[in-house]
Amino acid sequence: MKVEVYRNLTRQCWSVRSGGRVIGHRHEVMLRTCTMRVREGGRQRALREGQRNVHAWIEGDLCEDVADTVRTEIGYNPFRDSTFTLRPGFDPVFTARFVILSRSGRAYAVL
Repeated sequence: MKVEVYRNLTRQCWSVRSGGRVIGHRHEVMLRTCTMRVREGGRQRALREGQRNVHAWIEGDLCEDVADTVRTEIGYNPFRDSTFTLRPGFDPVFTARFVILSRSGRAYAVL
């Protein structure tokens, strides 16, 4: 099932959206065949107002398990970059084979 997942700062979990509607909240999510999306208009609004809003998410298919392979931390900060980036080098990342969204609020990609 293709979904969009973003960090819910109010509930301190991940919001899972399908068809434009939130279908659930989870503390951990695993996705495959992922694309990182950033809506530039929303990013500009966050920069202008100095407050975060939902304008970036990771799109992919829900999955139950990820092969134990090399994982790289990824993140998104609208005040620093216009794309999701690899950590710690801050190189842009647009797609990944798998993404693990953890209970701690961190995201890890298998590229």
